[in-house]
Amino acid sequence: MGRKVVEVVRTKFKDYSEQKKAKRKIISQSQDIPQKEEKILEELLVYKEDLPDSAVDEVLRKLSNNWNKTKVKQHEDIVRLKLVLIIINNIF
Repeated sequence: MGRKVVEVVRTKFKDYSEQKKAKRKIISQSQDIPQKEEKILEELLVYKEDLPDSAVDEVLRKLSNNWNKTKVKQHEDIVRLKLVLIIINNIF
């Protein structure tokens, strides 16, 4: 059996570096948020796990038009990750 039969695909180093750049772009986009919108998004940090759609809808009404549910949820995931890293760094 050859690689083509079992659908094995080679991944090049270039592909990995492109994926890293895409992740960095998402993180850098989250840092370009005005303070006013950042304060509105902080309201969602009350929820420990999954964000309820009603809370996201309420926040979306307050934010500018370039926000959607997916972007709000991605932002919250990044913020939570940063908070965890800060806590870990303070412990050690």
